[in-house]
Amino acid sequence: MHSTDNLDDGYLGSGKILGYSIGKHGRENHVKEIVEFVDTREALKLREARLVNEELLDDPLNINLKYGGEGGWEHVNQRSDVQRSKGLRGNAQMEVLRQTDEVWRRTKSLKISAKLVEAYSSGVKVPTMPNWVGRKHSDESKAKMSESSIGKHRGSKNSQFGSCWMRKDDVSTKVKNKKLMPI
Repeated sequence: MHSTDNLDDGYLGSGKILGYSIGKHGRENHVKEIVEFVDTREALKLREARLVNEELLDDPLNINLKYGGEGGWEHVNQRSDVQRSKGLRGNAQMEVLRQTDEVWRRTKSLKISAKLVEAYSSGVKVPTMPNWVGRKHSDESKAKMSESSIGKHRGSKNSQFGSCWMRKDDVSTKVKNKKLMPI
């Protein structure tokens, strides 16, 4: 789904798997098809929710990872009163399921993993940012990133703190320093 006043704004779609596909096959080998026009963003969300449902998500050719109506960033930035009262972001019902229903969470995780495995196994190169090829951070950006990381991931805040990696027979294992025997 896409909201715009300019049909020629260059929007092709979004999502991880589409990004992988564009990275592998090129933007020119993808086609955008407008299925329907609606008057409001809310109507668009409802319409997409009817189209992108459990049945479509189960289709191995489908590249959507979420139910319809959940895409974009509005679900993060604009929360309903119910979501605010529960401290939830996004679709409140899906968030409640994610937090409370282990079977639902595991099933959803397996479905997404299967789609990603399919993308990888088909030889898709997995760019972290498909449009970043050939670009570099400016010195100003590097300075900002350096400044923002001060004090983070250092000492006890480092995920490797108090441990080391050991390798035996081509198997690497992370071991807590407390478990190591002194020499």
